[in-house]
Amino acid sequence: MFDGPIHPSGGEAQVASLRMLFRRDPALLRRYRRLRRHASGIVGSNYDVSDRCNLRCEGCLYFEGEDRAGHGDSAGLAAWEQMFAAERARGVNFAYLAGAEPALAPARLRLAARHIGRGVVFTNGTVPIAAELPFAIHVSLWGGAEDTGALRGGDNYDRAFRLFGRDRRVRFIYTVNARNLDGVGEAVERCAAVGARLSFSLFSPTERYRSRLQAAEANDDAYFRISSPQAHLAPGPADLERIRVALDAVAARFPGTVLYCAAYGRWVTNPAGLYEIDPATGWAADCGTRRTGRHRHVRADLSTSDSKCCSPNLDCRDCRAYSMATGTAVSRFRRFATSEQGLRDWLDIAEQWAALFLRDWPEDGDG
Repeated sequence: MFDGPIHPSGGEAQVASLRMLFRRDPALLRRYRRLRRHASGIVGSNYDVSDRCNLRCEGCLYFEGEDRAGHGDSAGLAAWEQMFAAERARGVNFAYLAGAEPALAPARLRLAARHIGRGVVFTNGTVPIAAELPFAIHVSLWGGAEDTGALRGGDNYDRAFRLFGRDRRVRFIYTVNARNLDGVGEAVERCAAVGARLSFSLFSPTERYRSRLQAAEANDDAYFRISSPQAHLAPGPADLERIRVALDAVAARFPGTVLYCAAYGRWVTNPAGLYEIDPATGWAADCGTRRTGRHRHVRADLSTSDSKCCSPNLDCRDCRAYSMATGTAVSRFRRFATSEQGLRDWLDIAEQWAALFLRDWPEDGDG
């Protein structure tokens, strides 16, 4: 999450060390400057533009939680336009457009484009998105052709590729969980066949999903259909290591298709977690999303969530969702850039973020 300028804001010793590294390796400086040119000054906020969805994903980040309770979708288009205009006036220049399924609210997407213009739509790929919309589009995959139906309560796999496989705005995002790693290769090959790009997210349980597992609750017919304490989607330490090795291998095999660097893979699969947790609240004290100062999460009724972040139902202790995780890693420049390898790792992760979220990011490495 690039909220404000990208610069080495550490102490004098760190700044001097970075300058020496840049003098010794001009390629590092060129990469750093390219990130500043394309990504500095981004101020983002999240907007749930719909509270409807046509799938029932197990452990859904939107429905399997309490933050949306009492906040039904009732505002008219005039109110939405007023809100987006006010957000632009507040300085927001990058919209994260989500909710349940944002493609079911095309008029609201058009209003976001009119007033903010730059951003990303998180969609399940079942509903077309108008070609004139300027946003990056992230199409979620939850498995291969065989297991998608069970994991999502409906099969979007083939339809997502039919609708979006050749759309240059699109990045496919495969959410890896403890049970679907075998489908990764199939999805990557499908993307490679149509010239699409793909990255990975790690399944991150909501607080409610985690509590239902701990209480051994009975399954329902909605968002807790197939999970149990003995067989669930949340990766444990052994799963995380298995996932890291598998994703590194597929990224090396398909470098023109997979947007996923080894440095990010090592960081996001740390079994100790990604965040310092406030013991009083259970919330992350150092999340790169919630600590920007200007970030807001606007619900589908246009109220502003007073919860912790862009996905308020998530359990911060186990949050490894890619949007929050990549943004947090990028916000930790000072922590990474204490050595040459740390700086290289940060650049790799920041370039991964840019290639996923910025439509004007040059794919050829120039610009």
